[in-house]
Amino acid sequence: MIFICRICLFAISSGLAIETQAQMPAHYGQYLFNGMAVNPAYCGSREALSASLLYRQQWTGFPGAPKTLSSAIHGPSRGGGNNFGLIVLHDEYGRTQSTRIQAAYAYRFEVAGGKLSFGLDAGNEFRRYRFNNLYLTDPVDSEFNGNSPVFSIPRIGFGTWFTSKKMFIGFSIPELLQIRSLTYSNAHPNEIDYRYYFLTGGFLFRVNPDIQLKPSLMLKYMTTVSPQADINLNLIYRDRYWIGCSYRTGDAAGGMLEIQANDQLRFGYMFEYSLGGLRGVNAGTHELLLRYEFGYTVKNRMPGYF
Repeated sequence: MIFICRICLFAISSGLAIETQAQMPAHYGQYLFNGMAVNPAYCGSREALSASLLYRQQWTGFPGAPKTLSSAIHGPSRGGGNNFGLIVLHDEYGRTQSTRIQAAYAYRFEVAGGKLSFGLDAGNEFRRYRFNNLYLTDPVDSEFNGNSPVFSIPRIGFGTWFTSKKMFIGFSIPELLQIRSLTYSNAHPNEIDYRYYFLTGGFLFRVNPDIQLKPSLMLKYMTTVSPQADINLNLIYRDRYWIGCSYRTGDAAGGMLEIQANDQLRFGYMFEYSLGGLRGVNAGTHELLLRYEFGYTVKNRMPGYF
């Protein structure tokens, strides 16, 4: 347990000094409540049948800005050791449109005063390029007539996740398969999808009977760009109301408001303001979250923490 805490503390201290030069994949400001999109080992960790829906509109007002819709459902089997889930991700950015469907499995067991899980997800991404959305200097260029065919890309991810009453830490590789090229005519040369890595961690501190603080961190690494860190701090009031702030190194800062309406239903909203090169040319990023956990009794005694 002490070893796990040291890893998390090292990750948080390292993240404070990181600078970034490019945008990393899979941005989710509310990643703590959208865990299936980041780490397959999160599958079943809610100890209830959990369904979530997240919509992210990045860089509002900027042409071709990313739009992401993430939906997931997951839960434990009888006994809780085996956990199953399904996630659907839809992305649009620039000329690219992508839909990903993946099934997930995680095995969880008790260790060191908490629960440790290992997870895998596998599925397929369907990607196409919408050339008819481009502004062309030569509108009759035959290379840009219509859209590309739909590319079918296999996807496999791996992750591990540990939680206790006071902390969590996770590591994941969402794309184990490195797709080296997708070629479609001279208008679309070779493209590489690089492997990337996530490290997440956080703690829970009780200030008084009504207020708790939860700092958390996500480190993102991809070989082609500098590492990036998402640093969050949430204030939790009476286990129902969450007010938070977030900073993404070299990219954005924001705030969030979340409401745990009851043991089953959660709403969340986040706004981010760009700090990088796109500052001043967009109206910010909006992110909406809805999560519902089925059953009249939610087994998880901490419905909003991790």
